[in-house]
Amino acid sequence: MKESDNVDELYSWINGRYEEYSQDKITEEEYQTDLDYYKQRLAELESTEETTEPAEQIDEVIEQPKNVRSTSIAGLRKKLMEEMRK
Repeated sequence: MKESDNVDELYSWINGRYEEYSQDKITEEEYQTDLDYYKQRLAELESTEETTEPAEQIDEVIEQPKNVRSTSIAGLRKKLMEEMRK
Protein backbone atom coordinates (compact mmCIF):
# COMPACT_ATOMS: atom_id res chain seq x y z
CA MET A 1 0.00 0.00 0.00
CA LYS A 2 1.12 3.50 -0.76
CA GLU A 3 2.31 5.63 2.17
CA SER A 4 2.27 9.22 1.02
CA ASP A 5 1.22 12.64 2.18
CA ASN A 6 0.76 13.84 -1.39
CA VAL A 7 -2.80 13.59 -2.72
CA ASP A 8 -1.62 13.49 -6.34
CA GLU A 9 0.66 10.53 -5.64
CA LEU A 10 -2.14 8.67 -3.88
CA TYR A 11 -4.48 9.36 -6.80
CA SER A 12 -1.91 8.06 -9.30
CA TRP A 13 -1.37 4.97 -7.17
CA ILE A 14 -5.07 4.09 -6.92
CA ASN A 15 -5.52 4.70 -10.66
CA GLY A 16 -2.65 2.29 -11.30
CA ARG A 17 -4.29 -0.26 -9.04
CA TYR A 18 -7.54 0.13 -10.98
CA GLU A 19 -5.71 -0.45 -14.25
CA GLU A 20 -4.20 -3.64 -12.78
CA TYR A 21 -7.67 -4.74 -11.66
CA SER A 22 -9.21 -4.00 -15.07
CA GLN A 23 -6.50 -6.13 -16.72
CA ASP A 24 -7.12 -8.98 -14.23
CA LYS A 25 -3.66 -8.63 -12.69
CA ILE A 26 -5.14 -8.27 -9.19
CA THR A 27 -8.39 -9.50 -7.71
CA GLU A 28 -11.42 -7.35 -6.99
CA GLU A 29 -10.87 -7.94 -3.27
CA GLU A 30 -7.32 -6.56 -3.47
CA TYR A 31 -8.54 -3.52 -5.39
CA GLN A 32 -11.38 -2.89 -2.92
CA THR A 33 -8.93 -3.11 -0.01
CA ASP A 34 -6.64 -0.59 -1.70
CA LEU A 35 -9.59 1.66 -2.58
CA ASP A 36 -10.77 1.64 1.04
CA TYR A 37 -7.24 2.52 2.16
CA TYR A 38 -7.12 5.33 -0.43
CA LYS A 39 -10.42 6.79 0.80
CA GLN A 40 -9.30 6.57 4.44
CA ARG A 41 -5.93 8.18 3.71
CA LEU A 42 -7.57 10.93 1.65
CA ALA A 43 -9.96 11.71 4.52
CA GLU A 44 -7.02 11.88 6.95
CA LEU A 45 -5.13 14.28 4.70
CA GLU A 46 -8.19 16.51 4.27
CA SER A 47 -8.81 16.60 8.02
CA THR A 48 -5.21 17.63 8.71
CA GLU A 49 -5.54 20.46 6.18
CA GLU A 50 -8.60 21.75 8.03
CA THR A 51 -6.98 21.59 11.47
CA THR A 52 -3.81 23.40 10.52
CA GLU A 53 -4.11 26.98 11.59
CA PRO A 54 -3.98 29.56 8.82
CA ALA A 55 -1.13 32.03 8.68
CA GLU A 56 -1.36 35.01 10.97
CA GLN A 57 -4.10 37.28 9.77
CA ILE A 58 -3.28 40.91 9.29
CA ASP A 59 -5.98 43.31 10.39
CA GLU A 60 -5.19 46.57 8.68
CA VAL A 61 -7.49 49.52 8.87
CA ILE A 62 -7.46 51.51 5.69
CA GLU A 63 -8.48 55.08 6.24
CA GLN A 64 -11.13 56.33 3.84
CA PRO A 65 -10.72 59.82 2.42
CA LYS A 66 -12.95 62.37 4.10
CA ASN A 67 -14.08 64.09 0.91
CA VAL A 68 -15.00 61.71 -1.84
CA ARG A 69 -15.65 63.39 -5.15
CA SER A 70 -18.38 62.09 -7.40
CA THR A 71 -17.26 60.68 -10.71
CA SER A 72 -20.70 59.80 -11.97
CA ILE A 73 -22.19 61.57 -14.97
CA ALA A 74 -24.85 63.18 -12.78
CA GLY A 75 -22.22 64.41 -10.36
CA LEU A 76 -20.09 65.84 -13.13
CA ARG A 77 -23.12 67.53 -14.71
CA LYS A 78 -24.05 69.08 -11.38
CA LYS A 79 -20.50 70.34 -10.90
CA LEU A 80 -20.49 71.82 -14.43
CA MET A 81 -23.83 73.57 -13.87
CA GLU A 82 -22.54 75.09 -10.61
CA GLU A 83 -19.45 76.38 -12.42
CA MET A 84 -21.55 77.88 -15.22
CA ARG A 85 -23.76 79.76 -12.74
CA LYS A 86 -20.79 81.57 -11.22
